[in-house]
Amino acid sequence: MVNIVNGQPRIFAGPSPWPDLIELVKSHGVLVTSPHEADIILWFGRDPNEIVGQWSDNLKWLQLPDAGIEKWLVPQILDGEFQTTSAAGAYGSQVAEHALAMILAGHHEIVSSARSMSWDPKSLNVRTLRGSTVLIVGAGGIGRHLATLLMALGCEIVFGTRETGRLAGDWSEISFDQLQDQLHRFDVVVLACPSTDKTRGMVDADFLDHMDRDASLINISRGDLVVTDDLVSALTERSIRFAALDVTDPEPLPPSHVLFGLPNCLVTPHVANPPTAKMEGFVNFASENLELFMQGKNLNGLISSSKGY
Repeated sequence: MVNIVNGQPRIFAGPSPWPDLIELVKSHGVLVTSPHEADIILWFGRDPNEIVGQWSDNLKWLQLPDAGIEKWLVPQILDGEFQTTSAAGAYGSQVAEHALAMILAGHHEIVSSARSMSWDPKSLNVRTLRGSTVLIVGAGGIGRHLATLLMALGCEIVFGTRETGRLAGDWSEISFDQLQDQLHRFDVVVLACPSTDKTRGMVDADFLDHMDRDASLINISRGDLVVTDDLVSALTERSIRFAALDVTDPEPLPPSHVLFGLPNCLVTPHVANPPTAKMEGFVNFASENLELFMQGKNLNGLISSSKGY
């Protein structure tokens, strides 16, 4: 049974006393000042070392702040006698918005125009997004939000997933094992999947060679999905049209890195999920999970140690 005070779970929210998060806690339980006292921990910190192992045997549920959980996959969490949830899906809207901006930047030659010092429309190959076929690798909250935005602009959407047949709704999908043979079909490839043993380094020279020469690659997921040197070669040799990256490997990129200077590449410094929007998304996600917890229902974002997300 959950340890309770006056019929309510004891909840620790940290590391900082964000007003919206504290208000959420007080509306669902008893706020405690130490994670060691807590039945529930809502953690919004970036460093696992600040919280891992700070709980007691009374802990029943740990809510992590990130959708991608590679740095949280430690024995103290994976082997714990409590539920652990990621924030998968919490930030889908804002990250999808950033991905859409990147796709449009590629189609409308925004990078080249921003860097140009003269009026030269004939040097640009601006095109509309309408009628494009887009592959979204990963069908989580970000991918589904992005699909909705792109469909409104007249795009055809195909999801790349670990296992086909599990998506709700009438979506087209192909498995990861089919990607290489299908890449030539797509005008845009968006990476929106977790970093796992199966996805790390998936975008290598062979992957890029199978893409259409007029296609764009967008990465708003994890930098290590892409072999950076192979991407540099593809962009330099124009074997793909354009790449936009909000995440990189290494991260951050050193100031002199060649990607910053390529005319067909856009790099943003991991800002697709801005801090103010991230807190709002986290509070909304935690609020829904608190309701589920109080009702004894399955929580959203339960992590799987075998899958790595």
